[in-house]
Amino acid sequence: MLQTKYNQINKELQLVKNNTKHLDDLQTGLYNDVRTNLSIVGRESAVLRNKSILVDQEISNLKQLGSIQPLQEIKSLQQTVQTISAQTNSLSIKERARSKDFLALYNMTTSSLTDLELRTQHVVTAVDQRVDNLTNETRFAQKGLGLQLSNIHKNQSDFAMKMQEIEHRENLMFSGLQKQINDSTELVAMTAQLPTTSYSGGTILKFDKVNFSIGVNNLTEYKSTGKFLCERKGL
Repeated sequence: MLQTKYNQINKELQLVKNNTKHLDDLQTGLYNDVRTNLSIVGRESAVLRNKSILVDQEISNLKQLGSIQPLQEIKSLQQTVQTISAQTNSLSIKERARSKDFLALYNMTTSSLTDLELRTQHVVTAVDQRVDNLTNETRFAQKGLGLQLSNIHKNQSDFAMKMQEIEHRENLMFSGLQKQINDSTELVAMTAQLPTTSYSGGTILKFDKVNFSIGVNNLTEYKSTGKFLCERKGL
């Protein structure tokens, strides 16, 4: 989800950059067109000024010649000069008008670029803020995951220790049960009788003639004392 937001922000920023480049290219094209037109008008105006200067020189020469040339030609030349002056004035007016148009266009382009720069700056600021927010959210999530993993590891460690304790208790219990089973299943038996001798009154009888015994280890003591000592619990 964070990667998707970051990609969307990058797309928006790239779109703003493309719009800025498009406006820069448009301004450059308009500037070149106006500059070319102004250059053409300037050249035409220079040609007309040169023609006007030549005509003025011719008129001056005609005035100096006096009556050498007919008066009709002089009037024709004066009309030509007036026509050229009118054309020159018209071109000057057009040049000034185009200059004003170019200035207005330049001002509009500059205003648009300024507005676009402000909008771009706002977008960049918003993008930076979103990136900071995403970074903080990621750090918070990582911290939370770290705590959860730490708790999981601790719980696993506690569980392992408890399992070891349970296993140890079960082993002890099993060992005790096994010992009790072994003790309860071990055979203990003995048969004994009196020896074939005569006894007088008051004599302690000793059944020291052992015919059969199993699981009894103190037979020697029994034979000497005649007392049977139970060595282990059982039936």
